[in-house]
Amino acid sequence: MFCAMLKLRFCSPSFTHIARPPEFWHAGIMPLSARNQIEGKVVDVKLGNIMAHVVVQIGENEIESVITRRSAEELGLKNGDKVRVVIKSTEVMLEKD
Repeated sequence: MFCAMLKLRFCSPSFTHIARPPEFWHAGIMPLSARNQIEGKVVDVKLGNIMAHVVVQIGENEIESVITRRSAEELGLKNGDKVRVVIKSTEVMLEKD
């Protein structure tokens, strides 16, 4: 199912490429080389003992991420927050119906 969601993201008209040129960099923002950056809204955060499960809505679609609880707490993630999903991977799987 996650593969299908990725396919929808990249084919969706709501996909936006958000590369930031150096003039947009400022204190507190770390420039990234990852090109697959998608803005969305946090719709669910579940904190476990060590990990956190975060669901981000992008248009009609959702991307799920598992990050450390410490990272979620340091970011102060909560429902309604605007975030940027950064997809950096050696593999992206596709599924065809």
